[in-house]
Order: sequence, then C-alpha cells, then structure tokens
Amino acid sequence: MARKGKPADIVRIDLGAGWHTYGQLLGDPFLAVYDLPTTDRVTDMAAVVGRPILFVVAVNHRAVGRFGWPIVGQAPPGGAAVAVPDRFIQDVIYPSNCRVLDADGNARPTTLLECEGLEPAAVWDLVHVTQRLRDHYAGRPNVHLERMRLRLP
Repeated sequence: MARKGKPADIVRIDLGAGWHTYGQLLGDPFLAVYDLPTTDRVTDMAAVVGRPILFVVAVNHRAVGRFGWPIVGQAPPGGAAVAVPDRFIQDVIYPSNCRVLDADGNARPTTLLECEGLEPAAVWDLVHVTQRLRDHYAGRPNVHLERMRLRLP
C-alpha cells in the first residue's frame, strides 16, 4: 500500500506535552526528521528545512495522513534536495557479513567499517519514530535503535 503524501510534504510529529518537531517526506517510503523541537506552530517551511536533519528513515504507510502525522506544508521549491543515505544490513548469525543498501534498494557486500555510522535498514512505525525522538531529546538510548545497531564481532 502506498504512503499518503508526496515528496517535499512537511509533516508535524507530535512528541507529547505540547512539543513537536517536523519531518519531510522524501521518495516513498523515506522521511527526513529535522532537529526542531518546539511548542510553537511553525508556518515558515524554509525555517523547517533549514534545520539540521537528525536522521532519515523508511516509515510505514500508516505514518502519514488520517491516523498518522498531519501534512502541514511543503518544502520550498528550489531548496536543497535531501538525499536518502545508504543503510546497512547485518547478518544476525554471521555478524561479519554486512551489506550496504542504497536508496533504490540495491545491496552490495561491504566491510563492517563501512557500515559504521549508517542507519540500519528498517521500516519504522510512527510510534517508534516518536519514541526515538523523545529518547533523543531526553539524552537516552532508544531501545529500538539499540536492537538494530551494528554488532562488531
């Protein structure tokens, strides 16, 4: 099932207690999450996309729309395009077997060293993205990200 929304749509991600931040939809299924924790409603989308990106993840089809994050605007045309970074896949049984996955889903074998610092290849649910953000702003590790982190033998 296709995700609602289109590339360049900006979504508001509720963090609870009146706080929220923003994300930008990229090519399906990717979302760039901006570092903009605020209690104010931001209407200047150039201010949103001018903030640093915390992470880019794939999100499931329910993350945006009726039961997910609301679309609140569009990234201004002509702005810097957000590239989907490479992600890694690690074999659970043989942890030294690691592959890098590009934005198009092409995988290639690589070294653990090249996988360091990359996001794990996973599709996130909106509640897990929200919890990851809450953990980030609270300065604590995120249980979901920790489970998927790169394992060095």
